Amino acid sequence: MRLLSLALLSALATPALVAGARAQEYVEIPGGGNWVTDVSADGEVVVGLGPSPAGAFIWRWRVDAAPTYIGEDAYAVSADGQVVAGTMYDPSLGADVAARWTAATGWQSLGYLPNAGSCPSRSNVLDMSDDGSTIVGLSWDGCDGRGFVWTEATGMLELEPLAPNGNRASVVSRDGAVIAGFTKGTLASRTPAYWAPDTSGAALDPLYGGEVNGLSGDGSLSVGTLFFSGDEHYAAFVRDGSGAITRLGMLNPGEMAGRAVDVAEDGQTIAGYDYIGNARQAWVWTAGEGIVSLNDRLAGLGVNVPRELLTTEALSDDGRVVVGTALLAQGETVGYIATLGPDDAWVGLGGGSSGVAGVPSLTASGSLVGGTPVSLALRDAAPSAPTLGWLAFSSTPAPALGGTLHATPYDLQLVFTTSARGSLDLATTWPTGVPVGTELWVQFVVADASVPAGLVLSDAVRGTTP
Repeated sequence: MRLLSLALLSALATPALVAGARAQEYVEIPGGGNWVTDVSADGEVVVGLGPSPAGAFIWRWRVDAAPTYIGEDAYAVSADGQVVAGTMYDPSLGADVAARWTAATGWQSLGYLPNAGSCPSRSNVLDMSDDGSTIVGLSWDGCDGRGFVWTEATGMLELEPLAPNGNRASVVSRDGAVIAGFTKGTLASRTPAYWAPDTSGAALDPLYGGEVNGLSGDGSLSVGTLFFSGDEHYAAFVRDGSGAITRLGMLNPGEMAGRAVDVAEDGQTIAGYDYIGNARQAWVWTAGEGIVSLNDRLAGLGVNVPRELLTTEALSDDGRVVVGTALLAQGETVGYIATLGPDDAWVGLGGGSSGVAGVPSLTASGSLVGGTPVSLALRDAAPSAPTLGWLAFSSTPAPALGGTLHATPYDLQLVFTTSARGSLDLATTWPTGVPVGTELWVQFVVADASVPAGLVLSDAVRGTTP
């Protein structure tokens, strides 16, 4: 642990001119990226479609200044951000085909089902499992849609036809165990459908209009859009592992239809949007508030969003990062990333003692995911004061200096000086390879001539790696 603390605090030792990362924020894809299609499970990597001729992009958005453009079209990303799935143009066929990309191999075709015509593609990827080993999407029999599942071991396999007018695999659970989408019933309307990796499947009802757009990590929860009796339009829904369906509704009842696209692992947050014709309006559903406009939700968190949010496309596992598309100008869109809540990685512990400006407050920000930013912000300390920063990987709290010392016994001590305003901002990148569940305590001891002891404690924070 001392090696870890040295690596972390040596980077923190140089104060950065930053204002401390906000727990909630709104970011647009730089360079004109116009669509975000997926986000990794931890919310750190996004993929999407950039402006022509740049093609697809991949972006570790908290770490890299700008996206990396990889050409073709990207629709799904693995949990580690190393594998991208999408569609590439095959010049030998004169048509698009499903494909997978890694930095080592570039884009490689996954093939297509037998008898596939160009309508206009031979096959299209729609989703991928977390480890990149299972990919699902749509191919063709002539010009009739056929859902497929692809693995390295089996190649591309057609999913069981469940109704006479074709089907599509729109989503696969992160563990690859459940595939879902829709099949077309006797009236050629879509109805939700589910398949297993062995290609066997079942439809809810051939005449039950709707489709599945999102799954939880193990596939026990599914979300999408359904036509409920008494509604004027399709409504968003969630279905649990027992098969029970709950109507979520829509943001604009009687005016637009509702579509849920993804669900957090705990089922407490669902992303979606309303639609009618070409009109779209992004929203987020929570167990406590129901459906709320994403623009309004972010405004309530104090985040300035300069434009109308049209769609949500994907949600991180913890429900805190949502990606989608915003209206840039008439007929033009831009991809966005929005964070919806504070990082659970950090907990404020208090324990500070009062000095010349009150109790020095300490806040921390960052997910503690390897390779992502982490920052500390000390406020309300004595100005231009010598300050000790203590980091500990275990804690035995003890009363000290009129407060409570939490970062003890400390593993590392470093010396800083507060600014003329009595503040200190530190930032670094969290190292990779730190075990899940690692805890650390951080606290500062500040020189302060206004108190008899000449020293005060800041509040303490505790971080836990996810």
